[in-house]
Amino acid sequence: SESLWAQGNRLAEQRPHHLNMVRAGECASVVMLYEHHLPEPARDEFKALGFALPLLADDRYAPLPGETDGEVLEAYESYMMETSCFTCHVQSSSASESTFTWPAEANWTANGYGYVPFWCSSLGDCHDSSYYSNPTPGKAKGWYSDSGGWEIIWHESCDVTDWDASWPSDSQCSEYWDTDGTVYMHFPDDDFCCIGYSTEAESNLGAMPRVTRYWPDLCTSAGTEEYSGDFYNGTANKFTMDAGGIKFFYYALDDGTPVAQGEGATYDKDDNWNYGVPFPLYHEYESFQETTFPSDYFQVPEVCASTTNWCPNP
Repeated sequence: SESLWAQGNRLAEQRPHHLNMVRAGECASVVMLYEHHLPEPARDEFKALGFALPLLADDRYAPLPGETDGEVLEAYESYMMETSCFTCHVQSSSASESTFTWPAEANWTANGYGYVPFWCSSLGDCHDSSYYSNPTPGKAKGWYSDSGGWEIIWHESCDVTDWDASWPSDSQCSEYWDTDGTVYMHFPDDDFCCIGYSTEAESNLGAMPRVTRYWPDLCTSAGTEEYSGDFYNGTANKFTMDAGGIKFFYYALDDGTPVAQGEGATYDKDDNWNYGVPFPLYHEYESFQETTFPSDYFQVPEVCASTTNWCPNP
């Protein structure tokens, strides 16, 4: 908000060593607002006026030892809120491990709700309100390695015709989250691949590493709640996080087994379908198992390694 920005700007003026932290938080906030809160007409106006989105910082910031006064801590809290979405993708070990920390490697199955890919362009069904009037799940599977720095997520139905009408639609695909933050969309039935995230992508979000195993520990505990879903009905622990106005939620059993996770305009997965932006997205886990993958398990498909097709975050 404007008050938070004014607070941060004042701190940067008084203590210049915090300038990078304040700037990183405000830049992340602008990108998140543009990506998840502006409808297409507003984006078009933004572009027509010649504005450019800021780049995102690679570094993480914190108060200096001994800086415990309220102004610094409030500014740091604001910075963490503005960048928390990216924290889950770049932080690897600073959080404390708990019962809810994910294992170093795991595989899972789930029902997925929301558009695939989740960064669909402004021409896609994710901007069509009729898509949300009758949400139906699609099967999903995941192979996750925090230790290896990669992730694979398979979906039974994907659509990249937003970027090119001749590209695959309603076809199975897999997201390959590579160790360098490149994310490929692979369509095996169509022998097709495009790049969604990369340091070279036409998007200021750039590369996007896989989510850290500590991400549940970076959330705020919201106590327990009676959960009703596709595969589980009963009491579950709830965790929440606000990142630039996007509400992230996560449910898990007492032993740490994931129940569901997602994001939207609220922390309520069902209520989110009443809003068009931010776009509802969540998984209902059917199974989640710790495992160990061979060192050569993750292999980027050949068609992806050589692709020149781009389907970047808009």
